[in-house]
Amino acid sequence: MKNPLIRSGTLAELHAHQGDWVFVDLGFSRRSKTCGFLGVCAARQCDTEAGATKMTFGELTAMVVTLAQEDGPPLHLVLEAPLSAAFAADGNPMGRTGEKRENTTRYWYVGLGCSVLVASMYLLRTVADAVPAREVRVFEGLVSFKDGSKRSDHTADVQLLKKVVWSGGTSGGHFLAASPIGAPSGSTMASTMSLLGLDAKPPPIVVGVMP
Repeated sequence: MKNPLIRSGTLAELHAHQGDWVFVDLGFSRRSKTCGFLGVCAARQCDTEAGATKMTFGELTAMVVTLAQEDGPPLHLVLEAPLSAAFAADGNPMGRTGEKRENTTRYWYVGLGCSVLVASMYLLRTVADAVPAREVRVFEGLVSFKDGSKRSDHTADVQLLKKVVWSGGTSGGHFLAASPIGAPSGSTMASTMSLLGLDAKPPPIVVGVMP
């Protein structure tokens, strides 16, 4: 790996609640504050869910870089963006677990999924180039299948992801191991971070379900 301090997190680490946590709803806009941010310091008891806020992509990137460069316990970074990619045996992209609900799909390679995937790549590349001072464990967040009649709330999304993690995946959503839907023969899967020379192991997914 290009930077061994940045790696995919594990399901066990989602349950532990150790170290510092950052929950991010990624957006990619020229001027608008389309990113949600919530920082939680589990070890130092500075849990401030009320502090969830909206930022621009540039502000968010600067904040995450600053946190990664601080001395301290591992930083757990939950990004609401596709962080792994699945391909069928014919080489074409295919859906992953959690991206299909009944007859509705939210595949990683379609529409908004592609936009926030690109945003996550630029964020992680900047963090890697800044050389973190502590280990950064990366997890995927997935808050999808929302009521289309309601305006997206970036702070509500990060608060929901935090709720799922703090409940151990029993309230507000659940955890998933990333894999191709149905795991058909010949299908492949890898972390998108591998494109940056980082960990190729797909991170687990924190699925948030809006009420």
